[in-house]
Amino acid sequence: MKIKIIVICFLGWIGLNACLEDHTNLDYKEVILPDTVRVVDKVNKKTVVLSHSEMFQGSFSLLAGVEVELEAEVVYSGPDQLGYEWMFDGEVIGSEKELKHTFTKEGRLVLFVYRGDKSKVTDYHMVISLVQPFGSGVYVLAKQGGKSVVDFMRYYSQKETVTFLGQPMEMTIPYYEEQSNVFSLYNDGEELPGSEPVQLVWGQGKDKTQVMQVLDRDWRSSVAFYGKTIEKVVGMKDEFVGAPQSLFVKSMVNVGMSTLVYGEQGDAYLRVNYDNGTPNTGRFSSERLRFDDPNDVPDQGWMDVEADLIVADKQVSNNWAIIHEKSKERFLLFSVSSVFMPDMSGGLDYSIVIPFPEVKLKENEVALHHFDKEVVAVLPPLGYPQRLHVIYKDGADYRMQAHTISPDIYSLPHSVRYTIDGNVKLPGDVVALLNKPGTIIQKNQNSSRQDIFYIISDNTIYEVDANGANMSTLYAFEQGRKITGFFRLTPWAAPTATPATQYFSGWLFAVAFDNGEFKIGRLYKDPQQPVGMQCTYLLEKKYDGGVTDIRFIYSNVIM
Repeated sequence: MKIKIIVICFLGWIGLNACLEDHTNLDYKEVILPDTVRVVDKVNKKTVVLSHSEMFQGSFSLLAGVEVELEAEVVYSGPDQLGYEWMFDGEVIGSEKELKHTFTKEGRLVLFVYRGDKSKVTDYHMVISLVQPFGSGVYVLAKQGGKSVVDFMRYYSQKETVTFLGQPMEMTIPYYEEQSNVFSLYNDGEELPGSEPVQLVWGQGKDKTQVMQVLDRDWRSSVAFYGKTIEKVVGMKDEFVGAPQSLFVKSMVNVGMSTLVYGEQGDAYLRVNYDNGTPNTGRFSSERLRFDDPNDVPDQGWMDVEADLIVADKQVSNNWAIIHEKSKERFLLFSVSSVFMPDMSGGLDYSIVIPFPEVKLKENEVALHHFDKEVVAVLPPLGYPQRLHVIYKDGADYRMQAHTISPDIYSLPHSVRYTIDGNVKLPGDVVALLNKPGTIIQKNQNSSRQDIFYIISDNTIYEVDANGANMSTLYAFEQGRKITGFFRLTPWAAPTATPATQYFSGWLFAVAFDNGEFKIGRLYKDPQQPVGMQCTYLLEKKYDGGVTDIRFIYSNVIM
């Protein structure tokens, strides 16, 4: 019996040494066992006590793409100087007591502790699991050093004990943390293709799969990646069946399980997103988008779409988009039968029609089928009520017309009904801003689900109500700069919020300027400075090639 036990122990000792030799190039001759080994995550303030056994592993849940600092704390009663080596997935990544490293994939981290001559080594195993940081935050498409980059500014909040007007209280404080060039970081150093970035386009599939398309003016340089992992999906050059004759990308819009891309010359193309419902994947047709109006007299047959602008309902379940044809002074409506999977052949039941009004036009109202006015902006619905706003120029005046769009996707061909819910003349102070070159118009909703508008001109952001009136200054930035991009973030304090909430949470925003500066800031009301809104910046960065686009995602919802 003793002989069997000795043999088993001897074979076990041989097996242990063989396993250790597989882990690293350290020379194992004798295993030492420090009294206590702990690894401290100094960023997240977590400590794990380790044992010399693969059956008793420590574990760390870390934020993907963010540098962490791990430190080994060893209690050792022996006489020798100890050394350290960190190995992750078979590669040595550190040789000091402290490890600073950015993890972009999950795996096993092994800490080797050895004596000065590396002759006696002990291994300690940890499992690294990652938390993807892309649940909430701001994406920035910009040019830096002559290259296109996508940066991510992760949003998080934490409760803190603060003092307000001399009284301690617990408040939720917002923070933003930057990750630079995330596409390169999560695609093995691959640079984002393209040198003329156009915009970022979100899409969401039926299984909540989120994909972002990075558009370049040269469509061959456009590429899509998954929203949660930033892993590359496909490039647009791989998606076209054939090649368009002369497509210089202007914009792209997701409509249900389809995508429309259109160029600077008005040429538009359709893609069926049939890859398991994943948006921004599938195959584009290299033939231009065409339609045959069933109501035209005399019949003009099939006509090419000449898209000056395409916008879509921003709801996840959208099934329509409206197309403005500037040269033909009209709007078209593109609709798909379902936001779910098309048939297995890759076909899609879609239709393009010219909408007709159901009621007689009132004074100053303009029919969508013959919109003989200069269109300034088309603002799609954001929520409920689902109203589409068209701002247009009528002589020296500017007007805004609201519509409710109701497509019938079950008839063949599809048809569309719409109502005109109001047509208002915009006041002089708004008109003065619209006459300035480079003015930006955005739509949002307040806490009562009323549409509100932001007009951004030069260095100032103005707020206008649902009727395009009662303009007020939200905030004016420093003189000598011009705003080129603005996005309202979350949280956005309601006017009825407590003074402490308005002070600590405030109104969050992202803004870009013509000199390449990008800022995430917080507007707030200070009861000790009652006149005007105050501003503090949570994050600041400058891009030498300027900011192209800003997008915001909050709790996996595309804003």
